[in-house]
Amino acid sequence: MFSHMRMIAAAAAATMAIAVAVPASARDIEEVVESKTFRIGVVPYDHDVIKDPSSGEYKGVFIDAIQHICNDIEVECEFQEYTWQSFIGALQAGQVDLSIASTFATIKRATAVIFSVPIYNEGYKAVVKEGETKFKTVEDLNSPDAMIAVAQGTGQMDWVKKVAPEAQLRVVPTEEGALLEVVTGRAMISISGAGAANHALETQPTLTTALGGEVYDVNQIAWAMNRNDIQMKLFVDTALGKLKASGVLKEIAYKYDAPWKDLIAD
Repeated sequence: MFSHMRMIAAAAAATMAIAVAVPASARDIEEVVESKTFRIGVVPYDHDVIKDPSSGEYKGVFIDAIQHICNDIEVECEFQEYTWQSFIGALQAGQVDLSIASTFATIKRATAVIFSVPIYNEGYKAVVKEGETKFKTVEDLNSPDAMIAVAQGTGQMDWVKKVAPEAQLRVVPTEEGALLEVVTGRAMISISGAGAANHALETQPTLTTALGGEVYDVNQIAWAMNRNDIQMKLFVDTALGKLKASGVLKEIAYKYDAPWKDLIAD
């Protein structure tokens, strides 16, 4: 009798463990419309997602674009901020319905999330202090003497590890922080998204380009969703297609003077 009860208890515990292990399921677009709330994940980046340091409010090309979409389906945008290393986990756990972070749609990331149609293309750019002449080619990065700043969880961090396995890395939470490492002298060079790098070059007179000013490892920038939510992808692709075809996306990009305003993907 007791043995039988123990077996039942063990089975129940196993069932509970399985239930706990299963991540929250993604909401489809019908559930979003019914709830009147669209949970949007954001990561501040350049002209795409701008966070006001005083009010904490968001603006930018992608913020205005998703607001257009939310207005069309009569729902409220609910923004939740993540980092480059945490936004994929938020999608997988069902904490957000859509991430509008300026995400490099890499092959590796496509194993974890599903991407929208591409919005624009961007690669990585190297920035150093004026007077630093050591880094002329990518091969120059691969040295134990090279101290390279990168943002954690980004595509450029993976790229640097691949092309410069001998280098020392200073890993910081944000791309702005990686560029600041160069400004303060804690790193010799920063590898960042071209948009963030160009913004730093415009605002920090002590910085200049390295590696010949070239842009490396160009990828598509896209929004991301839970990989099981095909309905959401179909909706987002349709919505982005409408914003592109109508000229609204380009109009917003010009409003914020986004560096990719004339490079919107077809």
